[in-house]
Amino acid sequence: MIATALLSGCSAERSPDRSGAATGPAGSTGDGSPAASTIVKLTELPNGSCLANDRFLRPDGTVQTVDCKRRHMYRTYASTDLPPEMRDGPFPGYQKVYDFTLKFCDAEFAKLYKGPAGKDGRPVEYLIAPMEKAQWRPEEKRVVCATITSPNA
Repeated sequence: MIATALLSGCSAERSPDRSGAATGPAGSTGDGSPAASTIVKLTELPNGSCLANDRFLRPDGTVQTVDCKRRHMYRTYASTDLPPEMRDGPFPGYQKVYDFTLKFCDAEFAKLYKGPAGKDGRPVEYLIAPMEKAQWRPEEKRVVCATITSPNA
């Protein structure tokens, strides 16, 4: 699967064209210091994870994270499984997945950043969720919320 097909959008403006992506934390070396990068299942991606660019989802449902001290584009801040009524059946359609994802990420963003994304110096949020029928696989029935930390990375 191509990573960009997985993404749904968010921008500083409230519109259905919002851009979105997720990030993942680096693992650690044997001495507890951060590793340069780590492969993590999307379903196990911890909040606070960082991704170098927007080509992060691998065909096996994993992502490669980078140490957040390194140059990166995205940092995750929240995640959840899609609700059972959505994930246990056939693909419910783009709009239902998008609406759930946006509502969840907006609420979590507001708690963390005390206001809406992209306003008053707050970062822009980025969403990741299975927005297409072809992505309706067990490892992708998850919502991950991230902020864009370095658009020029």
